[in-house]
Amino acid sequence: MTGTIPDGIAKFPFLQRLSLQFNDGLTGTIPDFLFEMRHLDVLELRGNGLTGTIPDALYESRSLHIVNLAGNSLTGTISTDVGKFKDAKRMILFDNELSGQLPDEFFDLSSLHYVRLNGNRFNGTIPRAIGNIGNLFELSAQRNEFTGTIPTEIGRMSGLHELRFGGNKMGGPIPDEFWSASSLYWIGLEKNDFTGTISSEIAKLAGLQKLYIDNNRFSGPFPSVLSSTKALGIVEAQGNSFNGTFPSGLCPLDRATLELKPVQTFIADCKPDRDGVVENECECCTQCCNDGEGCVANN
Repeated sequence: MTGTIPDGIAKFPFLQRLSLQFNDGLTGTIPDFLFEMRHLDVLELRGNGLTGTIPDALYESRSLHIVNLAGNSLTGTISTDVGKFKDAKRMILFDNELSGQLPDEFFDLSSLHYVRLNGNRFNGTIPRAIGNIGNLFELSAQRNEFTGTIPTEIGRMSGLHELRFGGNKMGGPIPDEFWSASSLYWIGLEKNDFTGTISSEIAKLAGLQKLYIDNNRFSGPFPSVLSSTKALGIVEAQGNSFNGTFPSGLCPLDRATLELKPVQTFIADCKPDRDGVVENECECCTQCCNDGEGCVANN
């Protein structure tokens, strides 16, 4: 499909789902008439060549629940009018050129379940108002320019399963309240400037499956309480300043109990330096790294 979004679509007033995806030749801006269609529930415009800003008319829609505008060349900011989009359940905006700070009004959308903002140029801090979205299942905000710390209010988000902040400019310690988000199974904090230790409170996350905390400035011992987790399959902890021995309880096979663990990937800084000195022992690691010298398989 080429050209702009045809205005003939408006001739189908009872249309509930419009999916025009992966058409490189579909260009131009997103027309306002789409948001005047009173029965349109799902709008999917992913992977096209669309430009311009997100129309304010989108936020006025009373029928839309799912909006997927990912993989275009959209610019501009998310308007404070987003607070009018009360029935939104999914906002998929990744891989565009959107920028600016997220308005507090964005986090007044209590019906949101999925938010994917990754691969844009959003900046500023994550507002404390994030705690208002009690139904949020996934927040993907990696590969942006966010700064500041993790809001303590995330700990109130009992339904949050996936949190991805990797590849931003965030920092500071992880607040204790963070570990109260007990449904988390995917934590992505990699490639930031986080500091401090990983609290033993992480044990509260019984369903944790993926832990990406590599390339930060975490220090202290790696939490041994993770040995008791039943679901953890991926741990990437390299590029930090952990000290001591990484827990043997994260080995795929617990030698003491002969219990098979789900761990498939465990990467940490356990590679000997040029003098053969190993600062951190990790018998369970699948790969051992050394800052500046890369990673190797740990046989």
